[in-house]
Amino acid sequence: MTTLRHLTTAVARLPGTAKVQGEGGPHFTVAGEVFADLSDASLRLRMDPTEILGRLADLPSAVRVTYDDGAVGVAVPLDDVNGMQANALLGAAWYYIAPASVHPTPAPASCPDLPLSIGRP
Repeated sequence: MTTLRHLTTAVARLPGTAKVQGEGGPHFTVAGEVFADLSDASLRLRMDPTEILGRLADLPSAVRVTYDDGAVGVAVPLDDVNGMQANALLGAAWYYIAPASVHPTPAPASCPDLPLSIGRP
């Protein structure tokens, strides 16, 4: 289980991010674009379409979501994700949405979920 406090702290460590209050709950943005939000006790994340099947397999309670603008992602109940999983999901969503000016180098192949600025595992 993870908490809003954990999510807020994790997002604050990612470059260029902000937490804004949106409809239904907090939204997490990078360069003005939402990459994650909290709604009905579920964390919803915009993700690279090629990563979604893997995320769904890793998290049995996760579901695929389609946003109004056609973007896709995953949603997972906060009760079903631990802090490390939440960090990886937030990092992947951030990396997918963040412009190159925020992360000018590609993520290392050995750890594609984490932005370089937060270190190596």
